[in-house]
Amino acid sequence: MVSAAASLSNTPRFTSVATARAIPDNHRSHHPKPGTKQFTNPWPSFGERVPPVQFMLGALRGEIGSRVKIPVDVHEGVGWQKPNFASGNAASTKVAWLGHASCYLELARPPEATRGLRILCDPVFSNRCSPVQFAGPKRFTRPATTVDELPEIDLVLISHCHYDHLDVDTVTQLKKRFPYIRFATGLGNKAWFDACGIESIELDWWDEIVFEKLSQSVRLSFLPGQHFANRGLNDQQMTLWGSFSIEGQDGKRIWFAGDTGRRTIPAALEGASEAELAHLPICPAHAQIGQMRGPFDFAMIPIGAYLPRRLMSPVHISPIEAVEVYKEVQAKRAVAIHWGTFTLAGEEVYQAREELERFSREQGITGFESWNMGEIMEV
Repeated sequence: MVSAAASLSNTPRFTSVATARAIPDNHRSHHPKPGTKQFTNPWPSFGERVPPVQFMLGALRGEIGSRVKIPVDVHEGVGWQKPNFASGNAASTKVAWLGHASCYLELARPPEATRGLRILCDPVFSNRCSPVQFAGPKRFTRPATTVDELPEIDLVLISHCHYDHLDVDTVTQLKKRFPYIRFATGLGNKAWFDACGIESIELDWWDEIVFEKLSQSVRLSFLPGQHFANRGLNDQQMTLWGSFSIEGQDGKRIWFAGDTGRRTIPAALEGASEAELAHLPICPAHAQIGQMRGPFDFAMIPIGAYLPRRLMSPVHISPIEAVEVYKEVQAKRAVAIHWGTFTLAGEEVYQAREELERFSREQGITGFESWNMGEIMEV
C-alpha cells in the first residue's frame, strides 16, 4: 500500500519508491544489443516480426480494414454514452472506457480530500489515428468525450508511441487545458514530449515510481508487453512499449495492458483450434506481471485488431488469448478495450466482443466484461 505523507505538495511530482518490489533476473534482456538501437521482445513467443510489406499486402487483399462493413447503428451496437464524470461513489475507484485503448481512472478519494487523483491511459480523441488528419484509419464511433469536457486530469500514461495510442493533438490539448498535467511513458519517448513542450518521465520495464499531487500519491510500475514501436520508417523499435500497474493509497491494484501479443501463429496454422496451437511458445511476461505486481483488482485488456492471426498474433492478442492473459496477470475483474473504434485489422466490428463473451462463457469467466463506451463503473 502507498501511504500519503503529510508533507506532500499540491505541485505534481514524481518521486522514488521507498521499497522496490521484486523484478526478474533477466529484466534488461530487451535492451538494444551492442551496435544496435532497437529494443527487442526477448522471448521465443515473438519469433520474427512480420515484415511491414506483409501488412501492406494484407491491406491490398482486403484482409485488413478496408472491407470491414460499419453498421449504420454502430454507436448503439457498440454501446455509446456520454460519461458523467461526477457519478458514482467518490470513495471508490472509478473507470471508464472512452474508446479504443483510451481509459479514464479516478482513484478512490481519501477521507480528507475533495477528490481522488485522475488518470488517462493512452488518450486518443482525434478523428484519425495517423500522422495526418486527412488520411489513415478513421474513427467509426465518436470518442466518448473531448478534452474540453474532461474534469481536471493529473496524470497521463502512454503505453507506446503508435498513433492509435499517442496522439499529438490530444496530448497538446491536454497540456494546454491542464498546465500542471504530467505524462509517464517508456524509454526513448521523452524526446518526443520535449519537442512538444510537455513535461514527462520515461521508464524502463519493471521501473517503479510514485506520482504525488493534492497530498495524495499513486505507485506506478512500467511493465513488459509483447509489441513494438515506431512513428515512422526510420525509428523502428527505438522507443520502448509496455504496460502499467497503478496502485492507489487504498492498496487497490490496476493493470493497463496497452498493446500486447502472447504467441506467434504461423500462416500454416491460420484458423487452427486452440488444441492445435497448444505447442506454440507463450509470452512469459504476463505471468511474471501477475506474480510480481499482482494480483490485480482490475485490468484493462485489449481484445481487438487481431485478424488475420499470421499477421497480428505476435503483437495483438485475440479475445481468447485476452482471457488467458486475464488469468495470467491474476486479475479479479477486467474490461475489454482496443475494439469498437477503428478498423485496424480484419475482424468485423462486433466480432471481438462476441468471441470474448463466447469464450468467457465456455471458461466460466464472469469478471471479464464489455462495457458501453463512456460508461463510468466503480471497480
